[in-house]
Amino acid sequence: MGLLFDFLPIVAFFVVLKFSDVYVATGVAVAATIVAAIYQRITKGKIEPMTLVSCGLMLFFGGLTIALHDEVFVKWKPTVLQILLAIVFIVSRFVGQKPIAQRLLGKAFEAERWVWLRVNDGLTVFFLIVGGLNIWVAYNFSTDTWATFKLFGLIGMNIVAIVIATLYLSKHGKRIDPTTGLPEDKPAS
Repeated sequence: MGLLFDFLPIVAFFVVLKFSDVYVATGVAVAATIVAAIYQRITKGKIEPMTLVSCGLMLFFGGLTIALHDEVFVKWKPTVLQILLAIVFIVSRFVGQKPIAQRLLGKAFEAERWVWLRVNDGLTVFFLIVGGLNIWVAYNFSTDTWATFKLFGLIGMNIVAIVIATLYLSKHGKRIDPTTGLPEDKPAS
């Protein structure tokens, strides 16, 4: 159910765009983003930082799209989010004891620092590529095509990136047994 609410704004935007225009779809996506954040607050007792950032960006860029009647702003939102993620991942490489990739996936895998840095760097490059690809699609294709890319392409690419990171960690690290919280005796592959 939580995952459904994470994708609710994207799906809502896509569906409403099929029946209306980009401005109505943006308004619905802004409302859905707020609903998703409220749902997370009610069910988890807090709003995750990623949800908070995404909500803030949607309010800002969606608000600009509606207020200025210019769809380019909502199209920039995914790219700005990807760039912010890349910056956070880069900074985490040098600040703190663990890179962000390790903080996110460290409960499932144990690996040496160089492995975590490679995963972190790979995800950084991924975010930059996806951000650039989003803008390229936004400026070179129709809004309908961009919305389809955003829903299926961006989500699909994120799933592929997580699968690749997991496979890499499986090869170079050890899975952590979720029942004991301890690394398994054999490598994760």
